[in-house]
Amino acid sequence: MLNFKNNKGVTLVALSISIIIIGIILTVIVFSSKNSIVMRDLNNMYADIKILEDKISIYYLDYNELPIGGRLPNSQVNKMLNDISKNPNNYKNGSLKKFYEIDTSKLLNINLNNQENGKYAINEQSHAIYYIAGVEVDDVTYYTIPKDYINVDLLKLQN
Repeated sequence: MLNFKNNKGVTLVALSISIIIIGIILTVIVFSSKNSIVMRDLNNMYADIKILEDKISIYYLDYNELPIGGRLPNSQVNKMLNDISKNPNNYKNGSLKKFYEIDTSKLLNINLNNQENGKYAINEQSHAIYYIAGVEVDDVTYYTIPKDYINVDLLKLQN
């Protein structure tokens, strides 16, 4: 016969410590994967804007016009105001200039990361390109490439 009186099981303290350690590990994994997803989205947006800048420059040289669709409504432009206000070229005498949706069907051989997920806009005057949906990083939404952009890895979720 087996004698169970001398066998000791797992104590409640040991079980609690194990659960706490597992919780900490899971928290680290969740936050690091969230950061990598946000960085991927930000990198995709920046890459798309760079591609669009090149393609639109070529289109503009060929046709002397922008490859645009309809004008963006003010309500949509207002969502981008925080980012737009950082670039004084987008203002003239204190008034907002016109923003248009980019018609990517007019651009040849273009493959964007966010082609299905969102639309891009262009400022009529400065030709600055904006991702209408934006990418949110720690309660700050990015719509375009910062002027001092060197490498997205340097940005590293700075807020």
